[in-house]
Amino acid sequence: MQIIVKKYMRHCGKNAITEIEKNPYILLDITYGVDFIKVDKMAIDLGVSSDDSKRIESAIKYSLVLASNNGHTAVQKDNLIEFVKKLLNAKLENIKDGIINLKARQEIFEEERDVKWIYLNTFYICEQNIAGKLIALNNARNMKRIKDFDKKFLKTEKDISITLSKKQEEAIKLVNENNVSVITGGPGTGKTTIIKFIIDMYKNEKKKVVLCAPTGRAAKRMTEATGEDASTIHRLLEIGKFEETLNKDRLEYPIAPVDADVIIVDEMSMVDVFLMNYILKGIYLGTKLVLVGDSNRLPSVGPR
Repeated sequence: MQIIVKKYMRHCGKNAITEIEKNPYILLDITYGVDFIKVDKMAIDLGVSSDDSKRIESAIKYSLVLASNNGHTAVQKDNLIEFVKKLLNAKLENIKDGIINLKARQEIFEEERDVKWIYLNTFYICEQNIAGKLIALNNARNMKRIKDFDKKFLKTEKDISITLSKKQEEAIKLVNENNVSVITGGPGTGKTTIIKFIIDMYKNEKKKVVLCAPTGRAAKRMTEATGEDASTIHRLLEIGKFEETLNKDRLEYPIAPVDADVIIVDEMSMVDVFLMNYILKGIYLGTKLVLVGDSNRLPSVGPR
Protein backbone atom coordinates (compact mmCIF):
# COMPACT_ATOMS: atom_id res chain seq x y z
CA MET A 1 0.00 0.00 0.00
CA GLN A 2 2.86 2.42 0.81
CA ILE A 3 4.24 1.93 -2.71
CA ILE A 4 0.86 2.86 -4.24
CA VAL A 5 0.54 5.96 -2.03
CA LYS A 6 4.07 7.07 -3.00
CA LYS A 7 3.22 6.49 -6.63
CA TYR A 8 0.12 8.67 -6.32
CA MET A 9 2.20 11.37 -4.64
CA ARG A 10 4.58 11.37 -7.62
CA HIS A 11 1.59 11.82 -9.94
CA CYS A 12 -0.24 14.51 -7.96
CA GLY A 13 2.51 16.38 -6.16
CA LYS A 14 2.14 18.26 -2.88
CA ASN A 15 -1.68 17.96 -2.79
CA ALA A 16 -1.62 14.16 -2.95
CA ILE A 17 -2.12 13.51 0.76
CA THR A 18 -5.06 15.91 0.93
CA GLU A 19 -6.64 14.25 -2.14
CA ILE A 20 -6.16 10.75 -0.69
CA GLU A 21 -7.70 11.78 2.63
CA LYS A 22 -10.71 13.21 0.79
CA ASN A 23 -11.09 10.09 -1.36
CA PRO A 24 -8.83 7.10 -0.59
CA TYR A 25 -10.48 5.16 -3.43
CA ILE A 26 -8.53 7.17 -6.01
CA LEU A 27 -5.61 4.84 -5.21
CA LEU A 28 -7.50 2.05 -6.99
CA ASP A 29 -7.37 4.00 -10.25
CA ILE A 30 -3.57 4.31 -10.23
CA THR A 31 -2.47 0.70 -10.63
CA TYR A 32 -4.20 -2.44 -11.88
CA GLY A 33 -4.74 -4.98 -9.11
CA VAL A 34 -4.73 -2.81 -5.94
CA ASP A 35 -6.43 -4.53 -2.97
CA PHE A 36 -9.86 -2.92 -2.54
CA ILE A 37 -10.30 -4.37 0.97
CA LYS A 38 -7.22 -2.53 2.29
CA VAL A 39 -8.21 0.75 0.63
CA ASP A 40 -11.76 0.37 1.93
CA LYS A 41 -10.53 -0.14 5.50
CA MET A 42 -8.40 2.99 5.19
CA ALA A 43 -11.40 4.94 3.91
CA ILE A 44 -13.68 3.78 6.73
CA ASP A 45 -10.97 4.66 9.29
CA LEU A 46 -10.80 8.14 7.74
CA GLY A 47 -14.53 8.57 8.26
CA VAL A 48 -16.00 7.65 4.86
CA SER A 49 -19.58 6.46 5.45
CA SER A 50 -20.62 2.96 4.40
CA ASP A 51 -23.11 4.30 1.86
CA ASP A 52 -20.81 6.96 0.37
CA SER A 53 -21.17 7.08 -3.42
CA LYS A 54 -17.37 7.01 -3.85
CA ARG A 55 -17.25 3.72 -1.92
CA ILE A 56 -20.09 2.16 -3.90
CA GLU A 57 -18.68 3.23 -7.28
CA SER A 58 -15.18 2.06 -6.40
CA ALA A 59 -16.56 -1.35 -5.36
CA ILE A 60 -18.36 -1.68 -8.71
CA LYS A 61 -15.15 -1.02 -10.63
CA TYR A 62 -13.18 -3.32 -8.32
CA SER A 63 -15.68 -6.12 -8.96
CA LEU A 64 -15.20 -5.75 -12.72
CA VAL A 65 -11.41 -5.83 -12.27
CA LEU A 66 -11.76 -8.95 -10.12
CA ALA A 67 -13.73 -10.66 -12.89
CA SER A 68 -11.02 -9.69 -15.38
CA ASN A 69 -8.52 -11.71 -13.33
CA ASN A 70 -10.46 -14.76 -14.55
CA GLY A 71 -10.33 -13.52 -18.13
CA HIS A 72 -13.74 -11.81 -18.29
CA THR A 73 -14.10 -8.39 -19.93
CA ALA A 74 -17.75 -8.06 -18.84
CA VAL A 75 -20.07 -9.22 -16.06
CA GLN A 76 -23.81 -9.80 -16.13
CA LYS A 77 -25.42 -6.77 -14.52
CA ASP A 78 -27.54 -8.77 -12.06
CA ASN A 79 -24.51 -10.78 -10.93
CA LEU A 80 -22.45 -7.61 -10.52
CA ILE A 81 -25.12 -5.97 -8.36
CA GLU A 82 -25.44 -9.08 -6.20
CA PHE A 83 -21.66 -9.31 -5.71
CA VAL A 84 -21.30 -5.64 -4.71
CA LYS A 85 -24.30 -5.95 -2.38
CA LYS A 86 -22.62 -8.82 -0.51
CA LEU A 87 -19.17 -7.19 -0.60
CA LEU A 88 -20.33 -3.95 1.02
CA ASN A 89 -23.63 -4.97 2.63
CA ALA A 90 -24.97 -2.08 0.55
CA LYS A 91 -28.49 -1.08 -0.39
CA LEU A 92 -29.72 -2.10 -3.82
CA GLU A 93 -30.76 1.44 -4.80
CA ASN A 94 -27.30 2.80 -3.91
CA ILE A 95 -25.60 0.24 -6.16
CA LYS A 96 -27.97 1.03 -9.04
CA ASP A 97 -27.28 4.76 -8.53
CA GLY A 98 -23.54 3.99 -8.59
CA ILE A 99 -23.88 2.20 -11.93
CA ILE A 100 -25.83 5.15 -13.36
CA ASN A 101 -23.17 7.62 -12.17
CA LEU A 102 -20.29 5.57 -13.58
CA LYS A 103 -22.07 5.23 -16.92
CA ALA A 104 -22.66 8.99 -17.02
CA ARG A 105 -18.93 9.58 -16.47
CA GLN A 106 -18.11 6.92 -19.09
CA GLU A 107 -16.12 4.81 -16.65
CA ILE A 108 -18.27 1.77 -17.35
CA PHE A 109 -20.38 0.69 -20.31
CA GLU A 110 -23.65 -1.25 -20.35
CA GLU A 111 -24.56 -3.47 -23.28
CA GLU A 112 -27.74 -5.49 -23.71
CA ARG A 113 -27.66 -8.72 -25.67
CA ASP A 114 -29.51 -11.71 -24.24
CA VAL A 115 -29.03 -10.07 -20.83
CA LYS A 116 -27.46 -6.81 -19.64
CA TRP A 117 -23.66 -6.79 -19.39
CA ILE A 118 -21.39 -4.27 -17.67
CA TYR A 119 -17.85 -3.50 -18.88
CA LEU A 120 -15.13 -1.26 -17.58
CA ASN A 121 -14.96 1.29 -20.37
CA THR A 122 -11.34 0.46 -21.22
CA PHE A 123 -12.25 -3.20 -21.73
CA TYR A 124 -15.21 -2.26 -23.92
CA ILE A 125 -13.16 0.12 -26.07
CA CYS A 126 -10.45 -2.55 -26.42
CA GLU A 127 -12.99 -5.10 -27.65
CA GLN A 128 -14.47 -2.58 -30.09
CA ASN A 129 -11.01 -1.66 -31.41
CA ILE A 130 -10.07 -5.32 -31.85
CA ALA A 131 -13.30 -6.29 -33.61
CA GLY A 132 -13.19 -3.24 -35.89
CA LYS A 133 -9.56 -3.75 -36.92
CA LEU A 134 -9.98 -7.49 -37.52
CA ILE A 135 -12.93 -6.81 -39.82
CA ALA A 136 -11.02 -4.05 -41.62
CA LEU A 137 -7.96 -6.30 -42.02
CA ASN A 138 -9.91 -9.21 -43.43
CA ASN A 139 -11.85 -6.96 -45.81
CA ALA A 140 -8.76 -5.12 -47.08
CA ARG A 141 -8.51 -5.21 -50.86
CA ASN A 142 -4.73 -5.44 -51.13
CA MET A 143 -4.57 -9.07 -49.98
CA LYS A 144 -1.24 -10.92 -50.25
CA ARG A 145 -2.77 -13.88 -52.07
CA ILE A 146 -0.42 -16.35 -53.79
CA LYS A 147 -1.35 -16.91 -57.44
CA ASP A 148 -1.26 -20.45 -58.84
CA PHE A 149 -1.50 -21.60 -55.23
CA ASP A 150 -2.07 -25.34 -55.86
CA LYS A 151 0.96 -25.60 -58.11
CA LYS A 152 3.20 -23.72 -55.67
CA PHE A 153 1.81 -25.71 -52.75
CA LEU A 154 2.89 -28.98 -54.36
CA LYS A 155 6.31 -27.51 -55.16
CA THR A 156 6.81 -26.43 -51.52
CA GLU A 157 5.79 -29.89 -50.29
CA LYS A 158 8.41 -31.41 -52.56
CA ASP A 159 11.12 -28.85 -51.72
CA ILE A 160 10.86 -29.33 -47.96
CA SER A 161 9.98 -33.06 -48.13
CA ILE A 162 6.81 -32.76 -46.07
CA THR A 163 3.47 -34.38 -46.85
CA LEU A 164 0.67 -32.53 -45.11
CA SER A 165 -2.61 -33.94 -43.86
CA LYS A 166 -5.86 -32.75 -45.43
CA LYS A 167 -6.56 -30.55 -42.38
CA GLN A 168 -3.12 -28.94 -42.57
CA GLU A 169 -3.52 -28.35 -46.31
CA GLU A 170 -6.94 -26.79 -45.69
CA ALA A 171 -5.48 -24.47 -43.02
CA ILE A 172 -2.76 -23.20 -45.37
CA LYS A 173 -5.27 -22.62 -48.16
CA LEU A 174 -7.42 -20.60 -45.77
CA VAL A 175 -4.40 -18.47 -44.84
CA ASN A 176 -3.90 -17.75 -48.54
CA GLU A 177 -7.55 -16.79 -49.03
CA ASN A 178 -7.97 -14.63 -45.92
CA ASN A 179 -6.09 -11.78 -44.31
CA VAL A 180 -6.94 -12.98 -40.79
CA SER A 181 -6.61 -16.67 -39.91
CA VAL A 182 -6.70 -18.71 -36.71
CA ILE A 183 -4.80 -21.98 -36.40
CA THR A 184 -5.63 -23.87 -33.24
CA GLY A 185 -5.13 -27.35 -31.87
CA GLY A 186 -3.49 -29.30 -29.10
CA PRO A 187 0.08 -30.64 -28.94
CA GLY A 188 1.01 -32.87 -31.89
CA THR A 189 -1.70 -31.57 -34.22
CA GLY A 190 0.83 -30.05 -36.62
CA LYS A 191 0.64 -26.32 -35.90
CA THR A 192 4.42 -25.88 -36.15
CA THR A 193 4.52 -27.71 -39.49
CA ILE A 194 1.81 -25.38 -40.81
CA ILE A 195 3.79 -22.33 -39.65
CA LYS A 196 6.97 -23.57 -41.34
CA PHE A 197 5.06 -24.27 -44.55
CA ILE A 198 3.48 -20.78 -44.54
CA ILE A 199 6.91 -19.21 -44.01
CA ASP A 200 8.42 -21.12 -46.94
CA MET A 201 5.55 -20.37 -49.31
CA TYR A 202 5.54 -16.63 -48.65
CA LYS A 203 9.32 -16.29 -48.60
CA ASN A 204 9.36 -17.94 -52.04
CA GLU A 205 7.02 -15.11 -53.10
CA LYS A 206 9.57 -12.58 -51.78
CA LYS A 207 7.17 -11.60 -48.99
CA LYS A 208 8.38 -10.53 -45.55
CA VAL A 209 7.20 -12.87 -42.80
CA VAL A 210 7.49 -11.73 -39.17
CA LEU A 211 7.17 -14.12 -36.20
CA CYS A 212 6.35 -13.15 -32.62
CA ALA A 213 5.00 -14.48 -29.33
CA PRO A 214 3.91 -13.00 -25.98
CA THR A 215 6.96 -14.08 -23.95
CA GLY A 216 10.68 -14.46 -24.47
CA ARG A 217 10.49 -18.19 -23.82
CA ALA A 218 7.69 -18.67 -26.36
CA ALA A 219 9.60 -16.59 -28.95
CA LYS A 220 12.71 -18.71 -28.39
CA ARG A 221 10.71 -21.93 -28.89
CA MET A 222 9.26 -20.48 -32.07
CA THR A 223 12.74 -19.69 -33.37
CA GLU A 224 14.01 -23.18 -32.53
CA ALA A 225 11.00 -24.86 -34.16
CA THR A 226 11.01 -22.85 -37.41
CA GLY A 227 14.64 -21.86 -37.84
CA GLU A 228 13.50 -18.24 -38.29
CA ASP A 229 13.99 -15.30 -35.94
CA ALA A 230 11.03 -14.61 -33.65
CA SER A 231 10.70 -11.77 -31.17
CA THR A 232 8.42 -10.93 -28.29
CA ILE A 233 5.37 -8.88 -29.21
CA HIS A 234 6.64 -6.07 -26.98
CA ARG A 235 9.96 -5.92 -28.79
CA LEU A 236 8.30 -6.09 -32.20
CA LEU A 237 6.01 -3.16 -31.39
CA GLU A 238 8.77 -1.32 -29.50
CA ILE A 239 6.66 -1.17 -26.36
CA GLY A 240 8.63 0.05 -23.37
CA LYS A 241 7.68 -0.25 -19.73
CA PHE A 242 4.22 1.14 -19.04
CA GLU A 243 1.97 1.52 -16.02
CA GLU A 244 -0.70 -1.18 -15.85
CA THR A 245 -3.57 1.22 -15.23
CA LEU A 246 -7.18 0.93 -16.38
CA ASN A 247 -7.25 4.52 -17.66
CA LYS A 248 -7.83 5.42 -21.31
CA ASP A 249 -4.15 6.35 -21.73
CA ARG A 250 -3.48 2.59 -21.61
CA LEU A 251 -5.34 2.37 -24.93
CA GLU A 252 -3.42 5.23 -26.52
CA TYR A 253 0.04 3.78 -25.90
CA PRO A 254 2.30 4.56 -28.92
CA ILE A 255 3.04 1.52 -31.08
CA ALA A 256 5.71 1.11 -33.77
CA PRO A 257 4.09 0.01 -37.09
CA VAL A 258 5.24 -3.42 -38.26
CA ASP A 259 6.77 -3.66 -41.72
CA ALA A 260 5.58 -7.10 -42.82
CA ASP A 261 3.52 -8.90 -45.43
CA VAL A 262 2.64 -11.73 -43.04
CA ILE A 263 2.67 -11.63 -39.22
CA ILE A 264 2.42 -14.91 -37.33
CA VAL A 265 1.62 -14.69 -33.60
CA ASP A 266 2.15 -17.87 -31.58
CA GLU A 267 0.81 -18.78 -28.10
CA MET A 268 -2.29 -16.63 -28.55
CA SER A 269 -3.84 -18.01 -25.35
CA MET A 270 -1.44 -15.74 -23.42
CA VAL A 271 -2.45 -12.56 -25.29
CA ASP A 272 -4.86 -10.32 -23.35
CA VAL A 273 -7.15 -7.66 -24.85
CA PHE A 274 -4.66 -4.84 -24.24
CA LEU A 275 -1.83 -6.66 -26.03
CA MET A 276 -4.13 -7.71 -28.86
CA ASN A 277 -5.20 -4.08 -29.23
CA TYR A 278 -1.53 -3.07 -29.49
CA ILE A 279 -0.80 -5.76 -32.10
CA LEU A 280 -3.65 -4.60 -34.30
CA LYS A 281 -2.67 -0.94 -33.93
CA GLY A 282 0.73 -1.84 -35.39
CA ILE A 283 -0.56 -3.71 -38.46
CA TYR A 284 -1.10 -2.09 -41.84
CA LEU A 285 -4.22 -2.97 -43.82
CA GLY A 286 -3.26 -5.62 -46.35
CA THR A 287 -0.93 -7.44 -43.97
CA LYS A 288 -1.84 -11.06 -43.33
CA LEU A 289 -2.31 -11.93 -39.66
CA VAL A 290 -2.02 -15.57 -38.60
CA LEU A 291 -2.98 -16.30 -34.98
CA VAL A 292 -1.72 -19.63 -33.62
CA GLY A 293 -2.52 -21.22 -30.30
CA ASP A 294 -4.06 -23.85 -28.09
CA SER A 295 -7.03 -22.98 -25.86
CA ASN A 296 -5.75 -25.41 -23.21
CA ARG A 297 -2.38 -23.69 -22.85
CA LEU A 298 -1.46 -21.07 -20.24
CA PRO A 299 -4.03 -18.22 -20.28
CA SER A 300 -3.24 -14.51 -20.26
CA VAL A 301 -2.90 -12.68 -16.95
CA GLY A 302 -5.27 -9.91 -18.04
CA PRO A 303 -8.77 -10.02 -19.58
CA ARG A 304 -9.09 -11.93 -22.85
